[in-house]
Amino acid sequence: MTNFPTTLDNDASLHVAKNNLYTTLLTQLLIGETISMTVGSTSGWDSSGYLSIDNEIIYYASVDGAHFITLTRARDGTSAAQHEVGTIVELRPIAMHHNDPKDAIVALETKVGVNSSAVVTTLDYLLKSSSSVDPGHLHKAPLTAQGDIIVGGTSGVWGKLAVGGANTLLHGGTTPAYSAVVEDDITLSAVSTNDASVTKHGFLSQLPGGTTVFLRGDGAFASPASVTVPYAYFQEGFAYTAGAAHNIVHSFGTYPVVQAFDSSGYMVIPQVVQNINVNTVAVTFATSETFTLVLTVGSPPFGNYTSITGTYAIQTLDETVDALSGTFTATLPTAVGVKGKVYNLKNSGTGAVTIACTGGQTIDGDATQVLLSKDEMTIQSNDTNWIVVNYFRKFRQTEIDFGATPVEVADIIITDAGINTGSRITGQIAYVAPTGKEIDELEFDAFDLRFAPGAGQCTLHITSLEGLVADKFVIYYSYN
Repeated sequence: MTNFPTTLDNDASLHVAKNNLYTTLLTQLLIGETISMTVGSTSGWDSSGYLSIDNEIIYYASVDGAHFITLTRARDGTSAAQHEVGTIVELRPIAMHHNDPKDAIVALETKVGVNSSAVVTTLDYLLKSSSSVDPGHLHKAPLTAQGDIIVGGTSGVWGKLAVGGANTLLHGGTTPAYSAVVEDDITLSAVSTNDASVTKHGFLSQLPGGTTVFLRGDGAFASPASVTVPYAYFQEGFAYTAGAAHNIVHSFGTYPVVQAFDSSGYMVIPQVVQNINVNTVAVTFATSETFTLVLTVGSPPFGNYTSITGTYAIQTLDETVDALSGTFTATLPTAVGVKGKVYNLKNSGTGAVTIACTGGQTIDGDATQVLLSKDEMTIQSNDTNWIVVNYFRKFRQTEIDFGATPVEVADIIITDAGINTGSRITGQIAYVAPTGKEIDELEFDAFDLRFAPGAGQCTLHITSLEGLVADKFVIYYSYN
């Protein structure tokens, strides 16, 4: 029996058809038996439903493996009878299997109604009738045009909302309506306080700058017409076509310095840079590639200066690191991932400052470099290690006294913490005249000096064609 329209139908109310489904009665079924009937198997049977045995149709409410349970006898116009062991129990097509779906279809059609139905409870009437209906139904006026929208208001006033015209906007209020789109509908320039904010939406409703200022690199607004133009910065990547001029609008209000870098980070010289006006520059490259343009206005920020007096880990943002006093170690950060990074390192004190590396990296092949008093060194990352770009060492000096006996060859050990096995050493020798003698009274030939570097020292090999006079000499030397 159909459940519609009270509730929706399911398999149980409209029945499920199955072919060749039968079993065998194992115990005698008496006329008045309603508790259960024992059969060979209930496999394949629904958990509740109808069965046929001889000329009787029986409804069962449940099953287990070998029983149909809670029986309603003599269904669908049949009569109860006694059934013997061995009788076939089967699922046959019966009148109910046809009549229940028929009843459901009729109920559905009755609910929908026919075209222009006069029955106020039908769906057709509710959708299309122009007659008043009770609030809670859909609307008053018929839906006639594509896009009609149902609206409602006070009790008994129901209808449709006409489709809005071009350039109109549907808005709320007491009664929804269409009106022309105005600037306030789509911009943030006229919103009330807190309708758009950094807290709520991640942006300001209106930037505080005006039409005569530009946004500086530090996030402040400044006028380009001032005597000292503040530092401004613009960076963006562009895909360029060879030989084609690309206009970049920067809105600085003055002519910027243009720098370009390729995808590997190397600086590239544009083919043509032409300032179209104070807010636009045209850039042309000789090759088709994606370049990053950096436009700057005014003086860039000063470099970072860091003074140290003890053990220090050099930071990525450091640029000039100056040791003011003491003997200690300063350790470089990794050279990997900072290709082109430059450090200026100086020892302004009187001690020895060791520059060490991180993670087994080197400085010109050496694990450390030592800066003695007044030494300075500029190094740069090649993305793997550090290389020395420039090295300045103050000339060192040491005094040699050969005593009373002249010699022709001498090997002198000079101890210097800044020397390592890879150092290149140059020097010269100066004679110290004894008291009471003039330098031109002494006779000695030109010296041949050779330096053999080692770890923390070097061997000075001195030879002379005529033999060294027995006196004091000063050796001046420098190394890198």
